[in-house]
Amino acid sequence: MSRKIIADGVYKPLAGFVTRLTENITYKTTYLPIDEVSYQILLNNLAEGDYSFLEIRDGNAIEVVKVINFCDKIVIERGQELTKPLSFRCGIGVAFVKTMQGVKDTVCQMNESDCNAV
Repeated sequence: MSRKIIADGVYKPLAGFVTRLTENITYKTTYLPIDEVSYQILLNNLAEGDYSFLEIRDGNAIEVVKVINFCDKIVIERGQELTKPLSFRCGIGVAFVKTMQGVKDTVCQMNESDCNAV
């Protein structure tokens, strides 16, 4: 089982974020091997402690991971949203995914002025 990182920031949706793995990962991997441009996009959009959810998909093999900016490094918590940690090969697609937890976190982060905004 992977270690749990405390994400003390806020949930950030990353609509449109798509990349590929740049190396194989095992079910124990806790870092996200992606190209430097994509990695920088994550760092630019996730402040220290902020997080989002990404889907790694290879055909019918799907895993949702929580991606977190932890001390200015991108780390992942594996097996989110009832998925299990899996091994994936280099070149497999990684993309933002809207999750039930992400929706809950968005609502919980809102205040009255957010709800009344036009």
